[in-house]
Amino acid sequence: METSIVPALSLDRDDPLDPPGPCARYRAAGIHKVRIPTGYEAWLVTRHEDIRALASDKRISSFLHGLGTVSHERLPSRGDGDVPHITNLDGADHLRLRMPVARHFTARRVRRLEEAVTRITRECLADLERQGPGADLVRTVGLRVPSFTICALFGLPREDQEMFERLAMTALGGFAQDREEQQQAAPELFAYLAKVVGTKRSEPDDALFSDLIHGGHGLSDQEVLVLIGTLLVAGYDTTAHMISLGVYALLRNRPQWELLAADPSLADSAVEELLRHLTVMQRGLLRRAKEDLQYGGAEIRKDDLVLLHLPAGNHDPDFASLPDELDITREPGRHLAFGYGPHQCIGQQLARMELRVVYRELTNRFPAMRLQLPDERTTFRDAHVVYGPEELPVTW
Repeated sequence: METSIVPALSLDRDDPLDPPGPCARYRAAGIHKVRIPTGYEAWLVTRHEDIRALASDKRISSFLHGLGTVSHERLPSRGDGDVPHITNLDGADHLRLRMPVARHFTARRVRRLEEAVTRITRECLADLERQGPGADLVRTVGLRVPSFTICALFGLPREDQEMFERLAMTALGGFAQDREEQQQAAPELFAYLAKVVGTKRSEPDDALFSDLIHGGHGLSDQEVLVLIGTLLVAGYDTTAHMISLGVYALLRNRPQWELLAADPSLADSAVEELLRHLTVMQRGLLRRAKEDLQYGGAEIRKDDLVLLHLPAGNHDPDFASLPDELDITREPGRHLAFGYGPHQCIGQQLARMELRVVYRELTNRFPAMRLQLPDERTTFRDAHVVYGPEELPVTW
């Protein structure tokens, strides 16, 4: 009896700005099985239309039986055992956690934050200028603007921002020297957040943390902590590295940088194009079949894993013409950078606002900015769920 060999999913990139893996070959093969980094087999879905269809199909579940949360890795855990992550829930269980959070990401609330985000961005750029040519844009701007924003959103004390940023990024692998340091940071981060929960119980405000505790949502302290931990990946980590990767992409495509510097009104379309082109959730979204189903010629069985390859979908030529070209004047389409379906990113409007402010302010203040290091010396977060440069020294 002949045994079929399931190929390993490739995460290699020919260029730092290319999607991971041979996307064109994956699309040509249709929906087929691959072996993901954890060793499990999954049905690989790469066409834009198919990803949208399966992401919103009620027969496809986000509950992975403990296999992971966002993509193929677990979030930092504080040992809560049976407390589920919002990313692993379906239907009413998912909405019970999503709705209390979603009310803090309305267009009105995002507008209220924009002035403060603009102010902190200008402070970061002033610091970048004080440091002079060679300053690292990742740590000076990319990490600090989302850190300030998430602190304001959560209602964390401003004086805790530096500590929070250090703990969060170490727990998420950004500052950690090794796996052991990363694992040590996660309990410390959650111990800090647990302390904040205690403070907010006696000293509530109108921010997200207090609302989850006092808003009558029926959430336990453990559920609040796990929910906040999930938002760190979904809101802070992704935006932080999207800022820096977007700057890298614009500086690598110099005419696009100059176009935005000359016309700040292109900021909105630039953000959408960069989100599509780069797709920092580089490994896509992992799902599970709740029942047997047929789709696109694939015989998907109950409990089979399904991998929605977001970068491939965003580079599908049936979705975007000349998809591998960065064009900030492109008419924005319904890209998949924030996912699709019931689990589409809650904070996407906040992320868009942060990106718009940073790219607009940066090109305005530093129109002559350029990369200091050649491509071969720029290192990237290839092993992480969220992709981006490890550091980005710039000059002007």
